[in-house]
Amino acid sequence: MKTGIGLVGASLVVALTGCSGSGDSTSGGPQTPSDGSYTYLASAGGGAASAALEINGTGITLTQETGTTTATIGDPAQEAVLCPPSGKGQPLTITTPLTIGDIALASPAIFGDCGLVKPTRVTVIDLDSFDKAGGPFGFTRWVEFCDTTDPDCPTPSP
Repeated sequence: MKTGIGLVGASLVVALTGCSGSGDSTSGGPQTPSDGSYTYLASAGGGAASAALEINGTGITLTQETGTTTATIGDPAQEAVLCPPSGKGQPLTITTPLTIGDIALASPAIFGDCGLVKPTRVTVIDLDSFDKAGGPFGFTRWVEFCDTTDPDCPTPSP
């Protein structure tokens, strides 16, 4: 029961913090992920993770207690609503499966900020977790990171 509540709460966070259209003015979709340093903000699991994400061009470096993983940003995936309620976009695939905290992402993809809420963020989703009945944001496995240069991004715990 507790897990179900966590998933519902996490889904509500994504839906409520949704996106408004700073990236694609015609669809209200997300921006392309920007180069920079990001820290863990939230996830579908609702638990806290100590993780940092560095984006440099098409390279991604994920650092967490379990080690460091490097991957490459690849081609756009199929269009989906990424910025609820209707902001569509194509997340960019990531070439290597990732596990971030307790969230396993077999087919990861990433998209940038939607422009509605603070702090500025990027979201990593698992394309394999798409569920049409999952509400306006149909992905059930996701992890959000916030831009460490944004004053609204919480300072990561040591």
